[in-house]
Amino acid sequence: MFYRHAAEAGHARAQCSYGKCLYLGSGVEKNIYAAFSWFSKAAAQGLDIAQYNLGVMYLKGSGVEKNRDEAKKYFRLAAENGHTEAARVLEKLERRK
Repeated sequence: MFYRHAAEAGHARAQCSYGKCLYLGSGVEKNIYAAFSWFSKAAAQGLDIAQYNLGVMYLKGSGVEKNRDEAKKYFRLAAENGHTEAARVLEKLERRK
């Protein structure tokens, strides 16, 4: 798969796209744990959508233990990098303290 090769070469967008394929089982066998790993690699490079995806996974407890604080951390990072939906979700979470 194209995304996998580019992801393995260190391209953040490809890492995130491959993670999404793994998360959804789109064209590959579904594996949310591997998806988390690829999202993490892309997030570490500052990719806002990957940071948002990690926030969602932590918020839902999807492939990781549910952790509201970690979710907020990743939504905050994504928002700081320009992800408007992450900013909206973070605002909602902050109001529900």
